[in-house]
Amino acid sequence: MNTDNGIHVIPATPYIGADVHNVDLARVVDVTDVATIEALRLALDEHLVLRLRGQHLSASQMERFGAYFGGFVSLKRPEQRDALHIPGLQFVKCISNGVTADGRPVGDGSAKPQDWHTDGAMKPRPATYSHFYARVVPADPPRTYWMNMYRVYDSLPAQWREEIQDLWVIHHQYSAGNEFPLPPSLPLAKRMEGPRHPLVRRHPTSGRPLLYLPHRDDAIVVGRDEAASRQLLARLRDFAARSPYWWSAAMELDDFVIWDNRACLHRRDGWDPARERTLWHLANEGEVPVPYYAASELDVKQAS
Repeated sequence: MNTDNGIHVIPATPYIGADVHNVDLARVVDVTDVATIEALRLALDEHLVLRLRGQHLSASQMERFGAYFGGFVSLKRPEQRDALHIPGLQFVKCISNGVTADGRPVGDGSAKPQDWHTDGAMKPRPATYSHFYARVVPADPPRTYWMNMYRVYDSLPAQWREEIQDLWVIHHQYSAGNEFPLPPSLPLAKRMEGPRHPLVRRHPTSGRPLLYLPHRDDAIVVGRDEAASRQLLARLRDFAARSPYWWSAAMELDDFVIWDNRACLHRRDGWDPARERTLWHLANEGEVPVPYYAASELDVKQAS
């Protein structure tokens, strides 16, 4: 697809992902190129994940670009308070296993692989869009994967869609709970704490239903006991993991990726912990998730 302003969008798969050419994000920010930003927004609506290679952005330019997609939410890990990140910027965080010369963590994270997850799902207003910018990469960079949750929902057996249409899940807070090996479950009382999001969510832009899964099988489904919750979520997460509706990319130096965090799950491979990998990460704060099958306004208010 070519746009009127010369942007070239090449789909990566029939289901999700696209490479975008002829866009210099630093210039877009510096001259306030609203037309290009709107073209990128439309491409995101269609492809869900966009990769722009060979970008040259400062951290403040990255934040200014992200501001065109809404306000921000901090996803820095509270348990890693000594992480350096980007001094002076509250919301741009470093995902890194690197350390400074004096031993301070460059950012929060590790070289471990991660399971499928949604950024900030344990917050009342999860992220709408997430942005990655590769700043340091190992010689053999790990792959990151994104999955189209519209397609996953549409491919569920009809009986399953009927079973889950009115269900809500408690998205509890945990520390690095999606990194392998997965840490043990928190006590049940802790897993009962957190925002309740609908399992079938209505996307606020497209209006389409999507499967909105928690990070782990041990989350609690409202109205079901611990065993029944785990059985259902494990079945759904396994179904999603086996689906073909994903795209992967090994992020190279200066690659910039933005994706619709509401409609995607993502995960990553691990890498040699002796090799540093540092991504800058930014997340836009979103809206309270709304159920697709809202029987009344009370269902919508339940999410707030």
